[in-house]
Amino acid sequence: MSMSAAPLPGGRSAARRSSAVLHHELGQVKDGVARRIIVTINEQIHSGVRESEDRPDSQPSGRAYPL
Repeated sequence: MSMSAAPLPGGRSAARRSSAVLHHELGQVKDGVARRIIVTINEQIHSGVRESEDRPDSQPSGRAYPL
């Protein structure tokens, strides 16, 4: 007995369609992760700016993380 995917309306097989759906969903997840990373980085940058404004005698090191 063969396990081939049955064609769906439009000529696509079930396997090919589900692969396209998964690919689309993965793209949405990756976009969401990328947005969250950017937001987190921006929050870190702005919190660092606020900390240096609170200490006017401090000089920025020019590095993302102090050594």
